[in-house]
Amino acid sequence: MAATAGYNAKLYRSGTSTAMTAEATTLVVGKTYRITNAAKRMLDPSVAVVVEDSGSPVVPLFIDYLHGLVTFHPLYTVLGPITIDANYLPLSQIADVYNASFSTSAMMLDDTVYEDAQVSRKAGLKDISGSFWCYDEGATALSSLLAAGTVLYLTWQQTGSGSTPHLRARVLLESEDASAAVDGLIESTYNFTGASLKSVEG
Repeated sequence: MAATAGYNAKLYRSGTSTAMTAEATTLVVGKTYRITNAAKRMLDPSVAVVVEDSGSPVVPLFIDYLHGLVTFHPLYTVLGPITIDANYLPLSQIADVYNASFSTSAMMLDDTVYEDAQVSRKAGLKDISGSFWCYDEGATALSSLLAAGTVLYLTWQQTGSGSTPHLRARVLLESEDASAAVDGLIESTYNFTGASLKSVEG
């Protein structure tokens, strides 16, 4: 009987930034809407995103560039279809990963004031780091992407085509370790760190 991993990690590189106009969205929950076409959900952060409600520009409370989501203030009343004018980044898988690990963190900022009985904190800057292992057969050229400082995309997703990614992150390769045996493939380990939306696409 075959066994299947519960979660899969995949590494992608973005293609040419492509414009889209009046792209349809679907209500997810509450006041959060997601781009309906899954292939267009990775938004280009270097291009302005215009959100429209019934054809009129509106300002959402939050835009999730990695998942193609827009969220409105709880008190905002949506009048009609929500559409998006933006650029999306088509993704192509560049590595088959067989092992991966990651760690996320947030800086805890002290916002305690006089008369507080306990120390008060709130989350500040977020970060991610980790490693993945893959077989390097000379086709993916990950070493050159590391040297060029190219922004890549890592997803961590439960097995099944219909499942939602548990994690999707923009990452930069930090280091590479490789090993090879006479009777096996070249095995490479890459360490990565998070890339902000300010990082330029490679």
